[in-house]
Amino acid sequence: MPDGLRQRWFTLDLQRLQAGDDPHAAMAFACARVAFHVRCAWLLGWVDEALHQQILHLNACRARDCFDSWQAFGQAYARGRSQWLARGRADVLGRSVTPEQVQQWVADPRHPWHAMPWQQQAVR
Repeated sequence: MPDGLRQRWFTLDLQRLQAGDDPHAAMAFACARVAFHVRCAWLLGWVDEALHQQILHLNACRARDCFDSWQAFGQAYARGRSQWLARGRADVLGRSVTPEQVQQWVADPRHPWHAMPWQQQAVR
């Protein structure tokens, strides 16, 4: 598993795009799913801390390159999740996320999307 993740993490969920899928929305959804999968793999002991952190960092850089804020990312994520479900693909939640829910997440001080700055802080 570690070698497969290291070599192909950036293709997860993007290799199965279908005609009519919005690639921008698919990218947001893929970024969220990569973060979830890598975190689960680390928690289960399937990958070490260094690889876990490396992929999370690279995935976050990819998301920041594609979206300019948590709000933009969240709206694209909601669209990507809806298109994923509409095409008969499923995950454990099995339901869409509304734009209103995204707005609540971004505004809620307890939610990580509000608490974490979108742009990485400069290291001094």
